[in-house]
Amino acid sequence: MALLKKKPKIKTFSLPKKITKAPAVLLLPQVSEKATRLQSQGQYSFKVKPGVSKIVVKKAIESAHGVRVIAVNARNLPRKTVRRGRNIGQTRIRRIMTVRLAPGQTLQTTKSI
Repeated sequence: MALLKKKPKIKTFSLPKKITKAPAVLLLPQVSEKATRLQSQGQYSFKVKPGVSKIVVKKAIESAHGVRVIAVNARNLPRKTVRRGRNIGQTRIRRIMTVRLAPGQTLQTTKSI
């Protein structure tokens, strides 16, 4: 009988201090009317993997693009019900992070990350 039990491991996302690429966290830039409107205000939206924290996204953007991030806002989008023939299912979980940059800084979002 063991008195001390091992704690279950929780899978978390973390980045090393010096990171060269950020594809592990960031999936794609979010392209929509709202995201395009926010770009004029210095805010950029990215689709990210579910479970990624704001701090990890901030470090990934700063290291990949060399800019200063002021704030990160997260949005969890609801699943949609999808029907294919007689099979009914749901889409995968979607998470979008909006990053606000320091005044005067911009990102090149024409290329995918």
